[in-house]
Amino acid sequence: MRRTIIAMLTVALASGCATVDHGYRPVIDTAGVNPSQLEQDLAQCRQFAKERMDAQTGAAAGAVAGAVLTVALVAILGGSGRDLSRAAGAGALGGGVGGAAGADRDQRQIVAACMSQRGYKVLGL
Repeated sequence: MRRTIIAMLTVALASGCATVDHGYRPVIDTAGVNPSQLEQDLAQCRQFAKERMDAQTGAAAGAVAGAVLTVALVAILGGSGRDLSRAAGAGALGGGVGGAAGADRDQRQIVAACMSQRGYKVLGL
């Protein structure tokens, strides 16, 4: 049980760190671009991404899914009691970290796509 609690706390810490990167700046061809307009558009796109995606929700959903799937697998294989508790902790940890990383990647993609839609040439998109 103690390990499960430690795993859940680790997921909570990881999800707390996985918020949108407000310093993310896609690589943009700045030839002929007004720098002040670029900064204004970038700030608006970052805000848009923040509103659209919540990295903590992604981590929490991943933690729950990971715990449920891992416990189900261990139960099917004949595990019980302590095995199920350990499986829940391990599944929550893996799923939570994976969910947080996926949400952060999605937020970066939203910022890059938003800038592209505003007419900027985003490199690597």
